[in-house]
Amino acid sequence: MNKKFFCVLVIVLTFGFISVSSAANLPGNLDDKLIDSIKSLANRIIAHNKHVFEQKLTGRELDYQEWDSNVTKHFRSAWDRVWAKNQTIVAATATDNRRNFKLDHFITSDPNYIFAGGIHVGSRLSELERYLRTRLINRPSDYTDNHLSATGIFLERGCIHMNYYEFTGYDDDLYIMHSNGRITQIGYFTGGTYLLRTISSRSRTANFIRSQMRKMGMKNFPNMQ
Repeated sequence: MNKKFFCVLVIVLTFGFISVSSAANLPGNLDDKLIDSIKSLANRIIAHNKHVFEQKLTGRELDYQEWDSNVTKHFRSAWDRVWAKNQTIVAATATDNRRNFKLDHFITSDPNYIFAGGIHVGSRLSELERYLRTRLINRPSDYTDNHLSATGIFLERGCIHMNYYEFTGYDDDLYIMHSNGRITQIGYFTGGTYLLRTISSRSRTANFIRSQMRKMGMKNFPNMQ
């Protein structure tokens, strides 16, 4: 898959640049645009590249609950897949036999991927703040954002964590890791695929992702299982 994978990634990079410029002109909050550009790249990788890991879910891994019910239901079949190349990892789940994979994890430390607002690994935090029109570092506790959809912004050592509440109970999270005033790693984690718990709850998939992160020299995000 190596030569073919590389060629497709070049195409994906081109699409990534296009999606950034078009996203900048769309209505919506600024962090939504950033996340949409991340999703766009991740979905192109899913659609155009060969995965390096797959597992078929079994037993309680197929359980799910609708947000307004305590009744446990079961998918007939579901699969996890992981794509990993150079400094980027994408993980997704399918819950039907058509294997229509939906994004779960996106992790990158590759500076060549440029997202909405020109944000990329290597960008200064001041550039991120300028794009989002907000304060992130030295952020007052009572600071109010008018251009963001995030329901919470949490600052931990070396990481900015932006949380997005979902009515299903499984929130989405955007992580921006940084060092010496520059972004070093970006992670986007959905709350799961159609109420099926996120990939981090399934040990085989989660262990494979962590092993790939170690090989690529990446750090775990805060609270990453």
